[in-house]
Amino acid sequence: MKTAAVVVTHQQAHLAQSCLEMLAGNQLLDQCVVVVNCPKRLGPVGLDALKRLATVVLNDCPVGYSENLNRGIAALQPGWDAVLLLNDDTQVAPDAIQRMMSVLESWPRVGMVGARIIDANGVEQMSAFPFRSIRREAAQLLLAPRRFRALIDKLSAPTSVSPGPQIVDVVFGAAMLVRAVALHSVGGLDSDFFLYFEEDDICLRLKRAGWLTAWCREATIVHLGGASTADEALYRDVWAVSRRLYLRKHWGYMRRLTLVIVEVLLFCWNEAYVLLSTAVRPTSRPDKVRWLAAKYTDLGWHRLARRSAARLLRPTRM
Repeated sequence: MKTAAVVVTHQQAHLAQSCLEMLAGNQLLDQCVVVVNCPKRLGPVGLDALKRLATVVLNDCPVGYSENLNRGIAALQPGWDAVLLLNDDTQVAPDAIQRMMSVLESWPRVGMVGARIIDANGVEQMSAFPFRSIRREAAQLLLAPRRFRALIDKLSAPTSVSPGPQIVDVVFGAAMLVRAVALHSVGGLDSDFFLYFEEDDICLRLKRAGWLTAWCREATIVHLGGASTADEALYRDVWAVSRRLYLRKHWGYMRRLTLVIVEVLLFCWNEAYVLLSTAVRPTSRPDKVRWLAAKYTDLGWHRLARRSAARLLRPTRM
């Protein structure tokens, strides 16, 4: 199986260089392409270092993650069978590509394979998820006592932990191995997703086209994280925009309306919970209000977040 890799880097040449150096020593890869989203920020020295390791694609102006991946795929030499799509802040273990490729070779109906993702400290991150649903959205939004959180979290549990490859709905977008035929059958990634939710979108489109998505726990990839959006406010804005785009694209009107109604009811419950619980422990109010305001903002309800926080943080009258 002829396999290539596409790496997207924004402005941190050292991350892309480290990622490419690990890929360069892997004999299973026939070609590596790195897409530089902001060439001016890397400078001549950084670009020269990347050119020694991979085919470099330079953007005239910054574009989103999906569009960067599409440009990298377009720069591959003809005849490739699979492509590994990577963030620049990933480090691929020596045997990870082989294990992921073996899943594609063993399961002809699998169009995409994800890996087990860990952070720099070796802590496992969520790397496989169910598709978005009203139940999952509600479980993530609900503020409840700790004794009930374990039960609630099961509603949005990513996957089981049984050994061996598993069929899942969505895999983490920082590292995805995609079969060429499957990728071409859905027209590549959707460039409308600037950042976030591109993996949810393509996995759902692959499923609708008859392909499966697998998660290979035995393949380990380190994700350093934080390199794409270090600004938390910017993260929330971009995340909210991508979420709305995904829901409008894949959910019908009645389903979206039901979600809004559920969110409003949960917001009412969450505010009541904050008021009641902090009446017992007033010192915990600021932390819970910040959590609640962040949830409002995640959903793009910025004005409601500010009003809610101001109302809940108002001193109570004795």
